[in-house]
Amino acid sequence: MASALRMKEYNILFLVQYIDGDRILTSSSSGNVTLHKHDSQRGTLSILHSWSGLHHYNGTSNCSCTSLATYPNMPDFVSVGEDGRIVVLRMDHQKLVRTIESADSTTISGVTFVKSYEIATVNFIGQVKVWDLRQKGDKPVRAMLLSGDRVPLLCIDKHPTQPHLIVTGGQDGVLGLWDMRQDRYPVTLLEAHSAEIWDVMFYTANPDHLFTCSQDGAVWQWNGSSMKTPSMDISRLLNPSAVTTQNGVDASNVPTPWLSADASKHKIETFSLLPYNRSAVNSMDVTGQNLVCGTDGEAVYIVENLDLGV
Repeated sequence: MASALRMKEYNILFLVQYIDGDRILTSSSSGNVTLHKHDSQRGTLSILHSWSGLHHYNGTSNCSCTSLATYPNMPDFVSVGEDGRIVVLRMDHQKLVRTIESADSTTISGVTFVKSYEIATVNFIGQVKVWDLRQKGDKPVRAMLLSGDRVPLLCIDKHPTQPHLIVTGGQDGVLGLWDMRQDRYPVTLLEAHSAEIWDVMFYTANPDHLFTCSQDGAVWQWNGSSMKTPSMDISRLLNPSAVTTQNGVDASNVPTPWLSADASKHKIETFSLLPYNRSAVNSMDVTGQNLVCGTDGEAVYIVENLDLGV
């Protein structure tokens, strides 16, 4: 059953993110964030909490909340925006937990949790910044950047079992893979789309697969398992305790195909999931073996029964 959410203000609904089975976070172009409760039996949405004007210029003109990040089983979440601010909130509290006022001098376009106390952000000048939320002050603990032209980075996601590995999508349609353990620059840059990458995400149940959607109207499924080498599978057999499950066992030492040499040679299988669409695809999500995405053409597409290797 579908439920309709009607905003009481004239702005654009930027993000919709499920927290669990019945709670949904939304953000808007006016800098507001709202926590909703979804009653599936009645088909209704009610407001649990609302935080107004989180993002603004000089405390006067509101601006967009561009991205939200949550962490499993944790009440705190993070909002970032065009004003370069990072705001930490708690789902059951109206009062803000923390605000980093001068986190960035430009738009922060994406955020993801790396650990329960650590987040990574991307901005409009091609930087990835890592923040330890336990520390006071407004300085990141680490900053990485694209070499050469500072192309805006628009989205970011963390590998679900190896938090040192993150992926970014750029305004130039390039996919970047970063190893935060060692490099200031991306390990691999993959020419992906012909226009902006608006969203990128690893598939949680099998992170050898990831998805991108773009201004060019394409939604791609990337299958990194085609880059696996026999040594990777042997490593898993010899060290089974290092294989991460959804229960959170450490897997930082398990090799990943996304950092292999073949990735830089573009030996990756890609599948176009919306081959005839021409409207920009702004956001997407994957649950089970189904993908849902929304377009500029006021259409929502559901792609069912994806081959995800699970």
